[in-house]
Amino acid sequence: MAEQWVTKSSKEPRPPRRSREYTKKERWANWWDYHWYYIVGGLAVLLLGGYIVYGQLQVVRPDYQIALCAKQNLPVDTSEQLSQALAAYGQDLNGDGKVTVQVNQYTVDFSQEDEGDAYDQMAGMTRLWADIQNQQSYIYLTDDLEGFAAQQGASLDGVEYYEWENCPVLAGLDLGSYERETLVDNKGGDSQEYMSRFTLFHRAGEVSPEDQALWEALTQGAVS
Repeated sequence: MAEQWVTKSSKEPRPPRRSREYTKKERWANWWDYHWYYIVGGLAVLLLGGYIVYGQLQVVRPDYQIALCAKQNLPVDTSEQLSQALAAYGQDLNGDGKVTVQVNQYTVDFSQEDEGDAYDQMAGMTRLWADIQNQQSYIYLTDDLEGFAAQQGASLDGVEYYEWENCPVLAGLDLGSYERETLVDNKGGDSQEYMSRFTLFHRAGEVSPEDQALWEALTQGAVS
């Protein structure tokens, strides 16, 4: 008797394959592979935004700005004491809970008798004129008022000014002493004596009401 072979048709449907169930760890690893760059990018944006916000919060926004134009910058001790002493005569204009007077220093020699460092001279003049145009400072201190006026091609007719020594308020400020290190030695002195060479002034029509109030407080009892 001949043997008969029974074969399954190739068209017969196969039993469904059971899908593999992944563990939580495997599912997380698979998700992370496809999304890690979104997470990293989002964190980078958040960190950058936080850094910018933090930087803005740390920026000191002064209530007043005074331009100091001189042949050399003030000693650090004198500059700090001057800012603090002047703040006692101002008001909290920006509502941050404190009064801040910022002294913007410009290294300029209006007489041009001693050019000194030409780069510093040019940088100081550029910053000064730019801030004047942008009205960053309305009240000025200088050790050469006539030179300042000459640089602008103007006379002193439209300038209200008082010598430091002729302003009882300024001459009475407690500015302490200073030390200035040089390549040769350390020099120091009395900050009031140092500031006695300066003149306080502003140009007519350029003072805001807030700065005018500070000006009047600083020049109370002053003699021309």
